[in-house]
This record gives sequence, C-alpha cells and structure tokens, in this order.
Amino acid sequence: MLRFWRGGGWRSLSWAEFALQVADVAAGLRARGVCPGDRVMLVAENRPEFLVADTAIMAIGAVSVPAYTTNTVADHAHLLRDSGARCAIVSTTRLAQAVAEAAGLGGLDLLISMEDGAGTVSWAELTAVQGDRRCWWPRWSTSPPGGWPASSTPRAPAARPRA
Repeated sequence: MLRFWRGGGWRSLSWAEFALQVADVAAGLRARGVCPGDRVMLVAENRPEFLVADTAIMAIGAVSVPAYTTNTVADHAHLLRDSGARCAIVSTTRLAQAVAEAAGLGGLDLLISMEDGAGTVSWAELTAVQGDRRCWWPRWSTSPPGGWPASSTPRAPAARPRA
C-alpha cells in the first residue's frame, strides 16, 4: 500500500498489514471510550500512523479533526473549542505538550502520542488492544468471483458485467 522512510531505510506496508493496524487502533479507541460521532483531533506530519489513525477514526464512526503540526497553542485551543474534540492523537512529544497546554485542565479526555514517553497514552498502548481481525482479514485478502454481494458489506463495489 505504501512505502516510507524509517530508521535509515525504506519500509513497506501492505494493504493487509494496514487493515490489521486500523483494526487495532479502532479497537484501542473504542476501548478508551471513543464513540461514533465523537471528534478526534489528529495532529501529525505525513507518516503511516496518520493514515492508520485517520482510517480507524472513520471506521468507528468518529470524526477526524485534522490540524497542522505548525499550529500555535492558540490555534490548537481554537480547534479544540470549535470542534468539541475530547480526544487528540499527536505524533510527537512536542505536539503532545502543545495540545495539552491548549486543552487546559479537563479539556481532553484522552491524549494519544505516536511517540513513547510523552506522558500520555502511547501508540503501543493504544494498539495493544487487538481488533477483531476475523472481520477484516477474509474480506480484504480474497473476494469471490464477481466481488462481494451488496448484502455482505455496506460499501460493496458495483458488480462488473461478465464478458
């Protein structure tokens, strides 16, 4: 699905690996009380975890509130106030500190950092709750001839006419 630079070399992430990571992040968010309709602020540079988090947020029916990593504390405070976000996912310790400061006391129920040691829930802790992988793997690894019937998934692709 994508390639990214990490640890001095190029790494790959397949569609199946992506789906499993999304399932785990979605399960971690649900286990920590994020519900459909909740707003989740997402502050991260371009990295695989951004795509995983954004997709997991949508998968549980929550709403992504993307923010620039270059925002000031006042900018973050404005976004938190206007969106009603009670959860934030950030990429770095510096961003975790800025968003925590913007939230003030009691402004966020949950602050997740993709880096360890930020004094928040870490990405590793979030993904420790494994999602129900049985519902993701078969559907995304194989499909029957002609695709999935419309009744098996709410977003089934249109059937292709047979030649």
